Amino acid sequence: MVIVPFLLIGVYFGAVASSRYVSESKIMVRQSGGGQNVSSLAISILTGGGSSSREDNLYLREYILSLDMLKYLDSSLALREAYKERGDYFSRLLPWASQEAFLGYYRKHLSVNFDSVAGVLTVRTEAFDPEFACRLNMEIMRRCEKFINESSHRIANEQLGFISGELTRANQDLQAAKQKVLAFQNHHNVLDPIEQARALSTFVLQMEAEAGRQEAELRHMRTFLAEGSTQIVSFREKLKAFKQQLQEEKQKISGGQGGKLNNISSEFMLLQFQAEFALDKYKVTLAAYEKERVETSRKVKNLVVISAPHPQEEAEYPRRAYIIITALVGLLMFYGISQLIIATIEDHKD
Repeated sequence: MVIVPFLLIGVYFGAVASSRYVSESKIMVRQSGGGQNVSSLAISILTGGGSSSREDNLYLREYILSLDMLKYLDSSLALREAYKERGDYFSRLLPWASQEAFLGYYRKHLSVNFDSVAGVLTVRTEAFDPEFACRLNMEIMRRCEKFINESSHRIANEQLGFISGELTRANQDLQAAKQKVLAFQNHHNVLDPIEQARALSTFVLQMEAEAGRQEAELRHMRTFLAEGSTQIVSFREKLKAFKQQLQEEKQKISGGQGGKLNNISSEFMLLQFQAEFALDKYKVTLAAYEKERVETSRKVKNLVVISAPHPQEEAEYPRRAYIIITALVGLLMFYGISQLIIATIEDHKD
């Protein structure tokens, strides 16, 4: 119960089991570009905001463990052949292993841990040769950098195409709004009805003040002149004409008809607001287009190598002394428990 299993475990892990070397690297994905300006909110809405650095690192982790990465490594490093030919019989990949078994073996000899606090990915590759473990890790890093660049550029190109369409629509809306303003001005034969109404209102206020002054002067004249005198009749007719003119000017500003300045000014204000809104939308869209066009031509995201992989001088696995001692302790405990059970049974027989 103890000696034979212990000898088998000791012989295998002490003399037969192949040494496995580990190569480690630390990487992270960072978004390139500086701070945002005042219009960054509107631009980020148009560009979709982009994913965070944490999400990018988690996506990269899943890609490293994916079948696509395994196929690439197999084609570039002949990974299946390396796993089949190296190592002892119990450690190597079986020659008839399926694609799923190959992927499981690959994941068993690879660990990708994400530090959510520092935002760092730690990639550890195992192999029976330290140089091959280092080459495997470096090849994974090169493939990850290409994957980050291609995916970020593809997303940037899609966003650029979307913003280009939005820019075209914004330009069309701006031109249509400007044409409406010009057609309104030509139809009513007025450049700015709002300013014209403001000037006319000032003029009416001045006429009202003048009319009040003339009425006061007329009352003053009646104190020392007869009602039918020439001066009174002439001044009264002049005041009447002045008030009539004042009423006509008031009618130009407001009234029940649609051609009055207040109605025209209200319609013109709405058209002007629509034109200004279309211009602001065009400016924001143009800024977003220029920003996305510049980012499309360069690396939008970068793979930052914090610690490059190096060949390991001493094998990390298997932990021979730990496994042998643990096996011995476990077998002795199993032997002791078995002897206790047997002794209990014998005692109950008596």
